[in-house]
Amino acid sequence: LNISLLENFKMIPIQAKKIVIPVYEKMIECSVGMFKLEGQEELLDYLYKAGIGSKKAMGFGLFEIV
Repeated sequence: LNISLLENFKMIPIQAKKIVIPVYEKMIECSVGMFKLEGQEELLDYLYKAGIGSKKAMGFGLFEIV
């Protein structure tokens, strides 16, 4: 992934809130809701396939296009 793709990336919250979810006896802070993502198509495609955030392996970071 080319780092220059991040220069024009924006993640704008539309309807978002923070929640706390218990996972394996830990409390994980999450943001849920609607966000507008702006950036180059290559980066947006990568994020769609890989997910967003640090807890992707635990099933977090998923999003869908509306």
